[in-house]
Amino acid sequence: MANKREFKKDVNYLLGELVSDCYLHMHFHKKADQEKVIEIMSEAVAFRNDLIMKINHTETTDKKANKKQFKVLYSEMLKNVDALFDKLSKLSK
Repeated sequence: MANKREFKKDVNYLLGELVSDCYLHMHFHKKADQEKVIEIMSEAVAFRNDLIMKINHTETTDKKANKKQFKVLYSEMLKNVDALFDKLSKLSK
């Protein structure tokens, strides 16, 4: 991970893709459970805001500690985004 800016771009990209997939799902499955899809979208937005706040508040003078914190946050992001995509794919079946 290069820096905070790149990490934030990754967060915004992944969660933006999730939200756009939710909109596509709602468009193609009009009678589907739209409330559940909206719930997934709101979870994604809340997670994004929380993660960006955590990224902004990782200021220590030790670069190794920052790198370790970013690795933890990055793995948390991937795990949660994967779980949200799984929720959406279960609705598509």
